[in-house]
Amino acid sequence: MPNTAEQLLSALEPLSFPARLALTAKVAHRLANEGQLAQLPHDLDARGPYEQRLAALAASAGRHAEYLTERLADPDPVVAGYALRAARVLPVPDRAVEAACDDAPAARRKRLARLLVSGDGLGSRTHWRHAAYVLHDLAASEVPHPVGGAVPGSAFHDAVAELLDAMHRPEGECEVLEGRDLPALQRLRTLLLSLDAAEGRGREVAGAVAAQLAPEPLLLAERATLLAQLAAHTTEPAALLERLRYLAQTLEGAGVGVGVQVARRLTTGLSRPAEPQHTDALLTAAGELARADGTAAGLLATGLVTGTGPSIGRPEERRSLLRLLRRHPDPDVRHRAYQQKTHAE
Repeated sequence: MPNTAEQLLSALEPLSFPARLALTAKVAHRLANEGQLAQLPHDLDARGPYEQRLAALAASAGRHAEYLTERLADPDPVVAGYALRAARVLPVPDRAVEAACDDAPAARRKRLARLLVSGDGLGSRTHWRHAAYVLHDLAASEVPHPVGGAVPGSAFHDAVAELLDAMHRPEGECEVLEGRDLPALQRLRTLLLSLDAAEGRGREVAGAVAAQLAPEPLLLAERATLLAQLAAHTTEPAALLERLRYLAQTLEGAGVGVGVQVARRLTTGLSRPAEPQHTDALLTAAGELARADGTAAGLLATGLVTGTGPSIGRPEERRSLLRLLRRHPDPDVRHRAYQQKTHAE
């Protein structure tokens, strides 16, 4: 049985390709059990591309984590593939994965980032935020699908899906335990926090992620915030009105705190100077929402009336709507409306 790189290459020479892979893995596994594997991958690596791929296979079969850590960003996709697969099951340092994220091509950054932010990477707790930033940058970039964007099959969509699933598994729940509390939910909220519908392909990303979050009640506030961003960056009047109606429906039953938070985010996005037709749409939406019965609709209307004044003008119409909101049937809407003022004494 071969023990050195030279002996292994000689034994492989007459074999078919599948048989070469099988023998390499068998030899590496035996040497690892004997504590003699450390040198073999390095000796193979020093030769050429073919031998470097054999070295990565041997390191993988023999669980040589140190060798594979150094090849996470290898330009050879076969070698890097062995290293990436090993990073899911071997003690590969987070910092090595983080560094590889920075150096690797976009397609490989996708796979590297997901190691830290989701799936088996939930056990890793030191550098996962860096992976979240990498995934956000990929989603917002102009890199084509499946690396860029957030539609199904993309890197971002897959990471969100894995974290949503992990939220309901024992390792992802970890609720109020010693040293850990809701790790999957925390990571997912961090991943969503950096999304901005105003940047590049941000509207496409925000829409896709908002749709993906729809079934998860714990993330209603994050979903509504994305919908508010989309509404704030919609300039066509009919579309704006429709987005605001949908946002109010989404928020109904979510609670006053969530409604106020989302209304604040909405008005922040609407604080830019508005075109006359945009102003008409905003005031029409505010009037419609103010006359509705729901708490969420009333809170959004209050935000629209009081938070966008300098940008939309029309002070008398806004004062009239504020008076209407102070007589709203919902006490929380009335309270919020009375907290707002058009002029300071």
